[in-house]
Amino acid sequence: MLPLFVLRALRQVGGSRSYKQAAAGTQTTAQAAAKTEAGPTVMVAIEQYFPSDQRIIIHDLAYSAPPSGARAFARAMWPMADQNSMVCATERAFTCLWTSIMCCKRYVDEVLIGSFAVIDAVVDLGAGVDTRACRLPSVAEISMSQVDQLANIKSKQDRLCVHFGRLLENVTLVGIRPRPRSTRPHLGLAGL
Repeated sequence: MLPLFVLRALRQVGGSRSYKQAAAGTQTTAQAAAKTEAGPTVMVAIEQYFPSDQRIIIHDLAYSAPPSGARAFARAMWPMADQNSMVCATERAFTCLWTSIMCCKRYVDEVLIGSFAVIDAVVDLGAGVDTRACRLPSVAEISMSQVDQLANIKSKQDRLCVHFGRLLENVTLVGIRPRPRSTRPHLGLAGL
């Protein structure tokens, strides 16, 4: 069975549309892309049901990060058979998708952890529901600016406030419009 969130994500970013159709509807495509934020985070949440020695990513906030519908989907994967079938179905439908997303996330985590002593700021473009600033203790001292579309930033801000009761001091959330020619003006307004 094909994971529904993966299928939707591919359709929303223009999976079956031609280049001309996608170019003509850039704003629609950008808005649809904003809705794909939860897919990788749900995958991480599902992985948290695996035994700790089989996880690529250890993520204490995995269940609270995605939107409510995505959280319910992740919780539905509780039985081990469902987890394995989810991973296998994803890998059959999209070769190496599950593995590559998990490994990419782990790689970025390790690079940040390994370089926190020599960097003083990180700008995360297309941050979605990324939670590195909250879940990696060694990067809690680094200024993290997370840039994404306004809808994603608002949703993320709400979830962070519910989980922590406030926004984290080291995190700056920057919302941008779906079709900026450059992120520079938005970053400048945020003091970056």
